[in-house]
Formats: sequence, C-alpha cells, structure tokens
Amino acid sequence: MREIKHLTDPLVRAAKASSDELWEIVDAGFNAPGQMVLRVSPKGLKTFTFRYYNSAGLQKRYTIGHYPHLSLAKARETGTSG
Repeated sequence: MREIKHLTDPLVRAAKASSDELWEIVDAGFNAPGQMVLRVSPKGLKTFTFRYYNSAGLQKRYTIGHYPHLSLAKARETGTSG
C-alpha cells in the first residue's frame, strides 16, 4: 500500500504495516527533488528511503537509514544533501 502524507514524529512512531504487505508513505513535507519514503515492513522494520529518477529516466532508490536509529529530521536532512 502507498500513501502520501506529511510525515511527523508521532506518525512515524505509530506506523504499522498489515501482516502481509509492505506499507510506503511518501513524505509530502520533503522539499527537494525526488521523494523521501518511509517503508514499513510487515515485521515492523521502518526504513527511510530516497526515490528519484536518473538522467536515463530510470527510477532509483537508496536507503537513508532505519527508524528509530535515524530520526525523521535527520533523514530529511540526509535526503536533501544527497
């Protein structure tokens, strides 16, 4: 499942996936080219990723870090600095 929401600390903390489906929340509060996405696995692992398109038009994704070891603020900062 995919949603677009303004990520907040309480939302990230409370995010849970269904028992069998990866949940992705695209951060509407991310102000840079590309998208920051919170991915929540069925087992509860929360991962901040950055998704963008390269010059060839191919979608790329890289992992910024895992919550709670990496805060939302730090993930946004890291995502904008590339």
